[in-house]
Amino acid sequence: MIQELVEFGRRVTEGRSRALKEEVFSIILVIDEMGTFKKFIVGDKQSVQAEAITAKKGKARFLLDKCEEVLGIGEGDVQKKHELFIKKLECYKTLPALIPILKFYDKKNANGLEMARADFEGFDKKAKAGNITFMVGSSVLLKTEEVKNAIIRRFQEEEQKLANGRICSVCGASNSPVLDEPHGLVKMPKGQS
Repeated sequence: MIQELVEFGRRVTEGRSRALKEEVFSIILVIDEMGTFKKFIVGDKQSVQAEAITAKKGKARFLLDKCEEVLGIGEGDVQKKHELFIKKLECYKTLPALIPILKFYDKKNANGLEMARADFEGFDKKAKAGNITFMVGSSVLLKTEEVKNAIIRRFQEEEQKLANGRICSVCGASNSPVLDEPHGLVKMPKGQS
């Protein structure tokens, strides 16, 4: 918990919103404005500010996740994970930058998701292991101010719904409610998670 408080303090002092967190990706799914799949760019790990999610199980991230969620490819409960990802996209459907992504996932688009799945199947297991994010034309959507602002706005709206007069046990303010949800594993120094 101490490490999480230190990380929170670092984000606050750097002037960043708690809605965004640095996430790593190594695969870029490139589409055009019509939602047509163009190619995958597989490279070195890069980081981008993406939607911050605590305790990931049963949740999907916005515009950045593993192949199970983004493409619906993999083993296990793949379809459920993919549906969570699509449901997350639906939450942002009014965002103009998201129109090509929604067209990509449209079942009527033969050059969208199915084409990407077919191309992705040819990758080796190591290449498939990274997170995937989207590029429309020449811009990675998570790097655009429009998308970042939408994530922050949605986070603030959700936080206001949860506040209801609750106060934070650490800082004593009511503008950052303490949520009744698991925060994920905490790694203790020289110890187990």
